[in-house]
Amino acid sequence: MDQAEKVIMLIAAVLGVVSAVGIMLNVNKLREGLDTGDDRTTTRAITGIVINGVMAVAATGLGAHAIGLLGKIQF
Repeated sequence: MDQAEKVIMLIAAVLGVVSAVGIMLNVNKLREGLDTGDDRTTTRAITGIVINGVMAVAATGLGAHAIGLLGKIQF
């Protein structure tokens, strides 16, 4: 079970990091949109921040839940 837990933890961590990087990139796009006054860029950046935030929380939460369920399996 240790190997399965490590694989699930690695997948959840990678998805969380990728989503965090996406949030940072969209924050830069948001700054650009606010500086230039471009509503379309601002809206896309806000949408990207929200989607990446949800993905980060979902990936880490589901990973923790799956690891918790694996710990309950008995042979």
